[in-house]
Amino acid sequence: MMRAFLGLVLLALLLASCGAASPARAAEPEDAAVLSLEQVVQTALKRNPGLAASQEDVAVSEAQLTQTSSAYWPQLSAQSGYSRQWYENARSALSQGGVQGQYNNYQGGLTVSQYLYDFGQTSGRVEKGRQTLESSRQGLAKTRFDLVRDVKNAYYEVLKQEELVGVYQESLRVQKEHLRQAQAFYKAGVKARLDVTNSELAVANTDLQLLQAQLSLDTARVSLESILGGPPAPGPYRLARLPEARVELAAPEQLVRDALKLRPEVASLQAQLRAAQAQLQTAQGGYWPSLNANASWGYQNTDWPLQEGWLAGASLSWPLFNGLRTQGAVSEAKAGIRKIEAQIAQIELGVRQDVTVAVLRVRQTGQTTETARLALRQARENMALADSRWKVGAGSYIEYSDAQNLLTQAKGNLVQATYLRWQALADLERALGRPQHG
Repeated sequence: MMRAFLGLVLLALLLASCGAASPARAAEPEDAAVLSLEQVVQTALKRNPGLAASQEDVAVSEAQLTQTSSAYWPQLSAQSGYSRQWYENARSALSQGGVQGQYNNYQGGLTVSQYLYDFGQTSGRVEKGRQTLESSRQGLAKTRFDLVRDVKNAYYEVLKQEELVGVYQESLRVQKEHLRQAQAFYKAGVKARLDVTNSELAVANTDLQLLQAQLSLDTARVSLESILGGPPAPGPYRLARLPEARVELAAPEQLVRDALKLRPEVASLQAQLRAAQAQLQTAQGGYWPSLNANASWGYQNTDWPLQEGWLAGASLSWPLFNGLRTQGAVSEAKAGIRKIEAQIAQIELGVRQDVTVAVLRVRQTGQTTETARLALRQARENMALADSRWKVGAGSYIEYSDAQNLLTQAKGNLVQATYLRWQALADLERALGRPQHG
């Protein structure tokens, strides 16, 4: 009787200590900078090296278009020169104004030429350059969209792992408290030594889970900083929490139609198709002549003073036979068009699949989150019952341990479901071709 009374007194003291304890959370420096999702995304857009490389691709295409478009402008060049010639036959040399088989030649002047018409060869090359530039711009947009999605998913992964660390810290706190209760009950003769041993094992297992969660958190932070091109802040930082994810989805077919209009991959291929059609125009122009105007003005003589002269005219060049080179260029351009048309059909199927799967994931994660919330409420009720039975000595350790494990699992499942939903929304934004920068 006395032993049971002592056990109840000890139990009351334990309950008081439990009420005073607060849930453990991941340690964070008080002066850590709090970064929002928008700030992190903007950091990636400024510093990510992959995006910088895509921007240089656009600069290369712009420079190539400038070079191609130069054919529309007059081509002006200046020449000057001096030469001394010797002829073995002195008479030939004298006929050139020289003396004793040798003579000088001085010249200088300007030459200008202007493209007039070449049956679409030049205009085709310029149009191809324009569409290549457009394709590279769409490639840059794709890189930006991919980067925004990857940053968001990495951001959500860090938050998820932080919350999982908190879940296991809380579980470890409870397990240690339960171990102290088991030790007290054992000393009071209320429980067996086996309960103490099982509690010690539970503490060790939970501690291992916490270490694994901390490793996952550190890995997630490294992945995020890799995408950002380095840490987003010069000192300690933490990521701002997110509100509950809410979204209303339109009909899948409407989303697919919108994505086909907005996805940069589709626009890039369409620009490549127009470039291939311009290449065909250039190749077919090779069957026809090209017309150019040219003029020159300058001074030339074998001795000073030099004599002024000029020349002006036009030239028509028509390749009558070039070894079937033009036919080969035309066939190559037509094959390129057919290839890109097939790629467009393929990317349209891919867009449809991406959007459909993304919509399904968003809906599924929404249902999973609600189910996880319900499971957590039930796990808390179950834990409350098991805890109350344990503290009055009516429940077994196995019953308490199972309830605690189910509660920890339910908390983890809700965290996983919450951030899987955020990641599914980021993937849907990318599939639709309209990711928001924040």
